[in-house]
Amino acid sequence: MRKKTKLKIFVMLWGVTILISVVVGKLTASSFVDNVELEQYLSNKDIKIAYCVMGYDPDTNVGYLNNEEVQSLDDLLVDKDTIVAKVILSKNFQRKIYMESIFSQVEIVECESGNLKKGEKIEILEPVDCGANVILCTDGYSMMQEGKEYIVFLKPLKNTYYGHSKYIYAPNSTLYSKFPTQPSTPHLFRYEELEEPEKLYSYEKMKDEEVYLYDKKEFNKYLKLKKEVLERFK
Repeated sequence: MRKKTKLKIFVMLWGVTILISVVVGKLTASSFVDNVELEQYLSNKDIKIAYCVMGYDPDTNVGYLNNEEVQSLDDLLVDKDTIVAKVILSKNFQRKIYMESIFSQVEIVECESGNLKKGEKIEILEPVDCGANVILCTDGYSMMQEGKEYIVFLKPLKNTYYGHSKYIYAPNSTLYSKFPTQPSTPHLFRYEELEEPEKLYSYEKMKDEEVYLYDKKEFNKYLKLKKEVLERFK
């Protein structure tokens, strides 16, 4: 009788373990949003762009800098593992859409701080959320464009799900971690152009904008930081 009871308990526990494994597997798989290729998604020329504020919570934004506390270039370099590099998007790499991010690959043009080498290719998660008809640009982040060179501030993350690389990288700030090296003048949007559905711009028209901001204080701080970054690293 005792042996039968033990056997039943073992079978029940084994069944529960399998059930938990299946649930965890499904939750993990759901974060990949069907592995949609970005190029295919952007073939829809009616897609709009909108501002999306993430806000800052130390419990949920682990690793990201608090944009409100970033006031100078030194604040972007506060973490010792921060990598500063000039990069361009890798040619012939199929960028993909994941949950609240774009999976991109870049080539290192020059590593200003960190252990990456010129010509090395790394994968980056860009904080952009691609919805059915609108691209939500987290805190004003604009996804990288082909043929353009950028100075980026990255944090290494241990890679668990994305390909075979040991590390994957993410910007250390959702707003102040990517600056084009080419001369450019960002556009200061009006509130309604990034917030009101009927007045949103198409992504096709505004895709080359380096940042999507309507708050003048944030915009001016972005310009200040961009100037500091280019003076030190360009």
